[in-house]
Amino acid sequence: MEIRDAFRSLFAIACAVSAAVVQAVDFPNPATFNPTWESAKPGTSYSTDLPTAALLGNGSLGAVNGGDGNHKKFVLTRGDLWSCGDFTCGGADNNIRPISFADFSIGPGMHSVKSTDTLDLPTATLRTEGGFGKGRVKIETYVASTEDLLVVTGVSDTDDNWAVHLTAHNERKQFPIEVKSSKESFYVRRSTINLLPQGDPRGWTTNATAALSVLGTELENFSVAGKGHVMTWAKIRANVPFAFVVSSDPSRRFTWNELAKLKSAHNAWWKEWWGRSRVTTGDADLDRFYCGQVYLLGAGVRSDKFPPGLYGIWVTTDNAKWHNDFHMNYNYVGTYYGCFAANRCEVADAMPDPLIDYLPQAIRNAKEVLPHLDRCKGRFYKNTRAYLNSRPDVANGIDDAAFYPVALGPWGTSAEGHDSHWSQISDGAFQCAVMCTHWEYTFDRAYLKKVWPVLDKTANFFLKWCEKEATPDGGYRYNVWDSHWEGSGLAKNSAPALGCVKHLFETLVDVAPVLREMGIDVPAAKLAAWKDMHEHLSPLAVGVYPINGKPVKMLSGVENADGSANPSGGNAINLESVIPGEQFAFDVTDEFRALATNAVNGNIAKSPKGVWTTCNQTPKLFATAIRAGYPAQAVIDAFKKHQLSIMQKNFHIHDGVHGVEKIGAMEFVQSMLIQCDHGYVKVFPNWTGADAKFENLRAKGCFLVSAEMKGGKVVRVEVKSEKGGRFRLVDPRQQAYNSKLLAGWTRGRTRN
Repeated sequence: MEIRDAFRSLFAIACAVSAAVVQAVDFPNPATFNPTWESAKPGTSYSTDLPTAALLGNGSLGAVNGGDGNHKKFVLTRGDLWSCGDFTCGGADNNIRPISFADFSIGPGMHSVKSTDTLDLPTATLRTEGGFGKGRVKIETYVASTEDLLVVTGVSDTDDNWAVHLTAHNERKQFPIEVKSSKESFYVRRSTINLLPQGDPRGWTTNATAALSVLGTELENFSVAGKGHVMTWAKIRANVPFAFVVSSDPSRRFTWNELAKLKSAHNAWWKEWWGRSRVTTGDADLDRFYCGQVYLLGAGVRSDKFPPGLYGIWVTTDNAKWHNDFHMNYNYVGTYYGCFAANRCEVADAMPDPLIDYLPQAIRNAKEVLPHLDRCKGRFYKNTRAYLNSRPDVANGIDDAAFYPVALGPWGTSAEGHDSHWSQISDGAFQCAVMCTHWEYTFDRAYLKKVWPVLDKTANFFLKWCEKEATPDGGYRYNVWDSHWEGSGLAKNSAPALGCVKHLFETLVDVAPVLREMGIDVPAAKLAAWKDMHEHLSPLAVGVYPINGKPVKMLSGVENADGSANPSGGNAINLESVIPGEQFAFDVTDEFRALATNAVNGNIAKSPKGVWTTCNQTPKLFATAIRAGYPAQAVIDAFKKHQLSIMQKNFHIHDGVHGVEKIGAMEFVQSMLIQCDHGYVKVFPNWTGADAKFENLRAKGCFLVSAEMKGGKVVRVEVKSEKGGRFRLVDPRQQAYNSKLLAGWTRGRTRN
């Protein structure tokens, strides 16, 4: 329906409820969910995955709350402090990996710390109040949003002397440390060295500096207390404000006026961030989770910063698991699953950067590594070799195409080596699928131009890799052979590969006119090849799996020769065609939706104890189950029981393995409130009927949508168009989830 018709419908809905008194559901103030810790027990501050203490950051500089009964500490971290070394998978000292940085701490002499710490979500500020040394303090700490600074301001009601420490981390001894302890310059610096053989062009070095500047206090008795450790004493005066500022410039000094402007800009950034969109489900636990993920997204990921690896900017040791790499088969992009509907799309602007940097090597991989896909890290995949032997057309690789490994590192490298594909084909397609989603929500031409080389070369790979097969009806289809999880070996028509490849070619066909308008050459033959692939790519595999002794048809992980389904239980791979493949939302046939919901049941039947709890599921299964039409209350109950039960005070769902990808689970909440499918939008598409509302969630096509449900009915819908175009709304008075679109509103086809 055209946007003018949509507003006629919305007016009719408003009139229908105008006679009733509607009590609006209030949006929660994020401060409602401010977490509090005892300063002496702040949670885990150091971890090989993500700490459980309060997390501060601006997408570049991070700070993890710490300390004990004797001092207040902040573990400083950086997202771009990477060592360069051997590109292998392992724990050796010379492996490529990010390294940790430094600690800043203040301690009140021989007296104890008896304060509390509260993370104020609206301003991303840690507030410390209570006993601290001889007196009581009020301290505010934040990582500035507009600059890489840790700012600690406060006041004590008593004269006191505090020990002040800067400590460079020294877990891996080969990395140089520089220290300076004097009134003129007080800092520590940690650097990396290039551990590659001399002349290797992939090498680099990085460094980070923590330098202290103070206001309202005097520093005295400077000393170097050990390698990488400097200290001084701060003279605190009663009721006189003080400030400690940690920057990267040892010569920099600050004024109170500068700090006031800095704080004002910081607060303004976060006010705008929280105002992008608002959500309330009426369920305090879900609202707390959602607000927490919005906070972590703002603190950890920024459009103009280095993109986050597995644990984002909060790497607190030199031994982060899996090198903190950019893991291509969902982990890396999982962080971004929720940012688009949340109207915070720009945080994904930097997501393609590692792929763009790696593209020259990805092109070489397609030619040189693909023929040896059967081998990885000493392992041999028999079924992969058997398939490669059947494809003489790719025996010498694929020209002018991109082939990405599982684990990327920074600046054009792989964290595990260029041949570390684990028999997987779809890693590049996963990333392209999310790039396509970014375009669908934003129509950002600058972004499209930026990612075009990756989209183009990845498409070239699949145009050659996909196997053409005749069908019984005299037509043909293209099959994708892929390992649907790491090391499973090539199998026919893996669900995530099909979904992501379909999403890629569908988008390329749609944007071809835009590319030409931008001056990018799209020859007619190339466009015809894209259309052919889009229209003839194999449908998602369907198979039979026994549940309670009865055969049940469902979406399968791969196309098994015997017609069986293989739901993956604790790792919902067979549903990744939903997200990020975007292969269906609400507007599918009832039969196809049944196959999708059966697939959820199949996963549960295969792994009844693990399906809702497995560490990979958090950003995957819950959102895909909602999109598939699985009963919302059942998904909510499972999420609260198995995920929120391990959510820490800092809002990270902490399973001891995975990191910032968990943020992507916020899409589970958003998919209950709004879904988009090929130009159609539905509000509350799979919801319990409880009172809820949202403001300025983003729909594909650059529309901002607000809506409210009250008493089981949608009582308000508002739409703002950013760039014009057609807005087609499914009549919100139709609340049956599987009901058909109103006559004349359907697009004339369904997708399966």
